[in-house]
Amino acid sequence: MKISIITATRNCAATVAHCMNSLRQQTYPHIEHLIIDGASTDDTLKIVQGLTDKVQGSRTKVQGSRFKVKPLSSPVFDYDLPAVPAVPASPVPGPRSPVPGPRSPFSASPVPASPVPGPRSPVTVLLSEPDNGIYDAMNKGIALATGDIIGILNADDFYADSRVLARVAAVFEDPAVMGCYGDLVYVNDARNNGQWTMDNGQWIVDNGQRKTDNCQLSIVNCQLPLHRYWKAGSFDHTRFAWGWMPPHPTFFVRRSVYERYGTFRLDMGSAADYELMLRFLLKERIRAAYIPSVLVAMRTGGASNACLKSRLRANRMDRRAWKVNGLTPLPWTILCKPLRKLSQWFVKNC
Repeated sequence: MKISIITATRNCAATVAHCMNSLRQQTYPHIEHLIIDGASTDDTLKIVQGLTDKVQGSRTKVQGSRFKVKPLSSPVFDYDLPAVPAVPASPVPGPRSPVPGPRSPFSASPVPASPVPGPRSPVTVLLSEPDNGIYDAMNKGIALATGDIIGILNADDFYADSRVLARVAAVFEDPAVMGCYGDLVYVNDARNNGQWTMDNGQWIVDNGQRKTDNCQLSIVNCQLPLHRYWKAGSFDHTRFAWGWMPPHPTFFVRRSVYERYGTFRLDMGSAADYELMLRFLLKERIRAAYIPSVLVAMRTGGASNACLKSRLRANRMDRRAWKVNGLTPLPWTILCKPLRKLSQWFVKNC
């Protein structure tokens, strides 16, 4: 079972290395990482390429503005790829389905010298061209993905520990599960992404001092000041009416779900992720599982959280997300959605 992770970037030089390093340190072996860049003008591409394999046979390739994303039913690339030798899978606890033969994981070769030594780079696609925003970039990544499972990791975000994708893969061993999600923490940005390494699944600072306790959240909390804790909780369709939604960066779905029910609507603005989850979880009633642990750490500051004006605009789009899916919220649903965030300021432990 292969997992495709899509990262949309644009002028993210300050954080993209940390994002990539958190993915490179995952113990689950069958991963592809698709970086869809919106024609960055800073050092984003330079950093990405510095952490990415360029050996013959990998699928790492920078595409120019003439690159056309093909439909899911068509071949992704116009050129022939050389055969890539199989890479032995590293041991991951728990059962795992074998990777289907015709769909190779295209595992990459050893990474050149970088702040984090050792692990292989899972980047298989690097596309840089102008786009129509972050959700347009995500749609391009979905069209290019070849994995069985698709997740989104924003360039400012990072996985909380090295076993996140192993836990995700274990959930999808149940063929009835179409999606899953977990908890998320917001952290204050300390801009020390290039100085971190991971040792035995734990984030450590550059002086080698490791801080641990019995709480998984400490992996994040010891390095960046914790701002908010988004404890998603178990899935229930009725919770949407009370303003609930799962944290989108922790949301993983089977690729077949996108193929059947569509991708992000670009006319929904910053509510595109909310609309997509309403469509999948409430309208189409896909079966989703909750992983009761922190999966992703997100740096504070987002398009829909930047200011009051942005929040009001997002609320209008949230209401429209229900309408376009033929769903009717309760009178208090849209008001409850931002109010639910109040509890995130007080839940700061496992």
